[in-house]
Amino acid sequence: MTSANIAFLEQALRQRFAATQAQRDGLARARAEAVQAAVLSNTEIIPERVFLTERQSGKGAPRMELSLQ
Repeated sequence: MTSANIAFLEQALRQRFAATQAQRDGLARARAEAVQAAVLSNTEIIPERVFLTERQSGKGAPRMELSLQ
């Protein structure tokens, strides 16, 4: 397969299988919960100090932030 063929197929598949906003939000939530579970697997961390928040991301904004309060 040539790189032109691959580029054509990638473009066609991306259009056909584009994720909806709800699907992207669900994936973001699942990833955040997985990170939270991994952090909380350390029994020295107080669970009340690890929580998820809702925020919008966009161009120039970080895709993920972790903080300990």
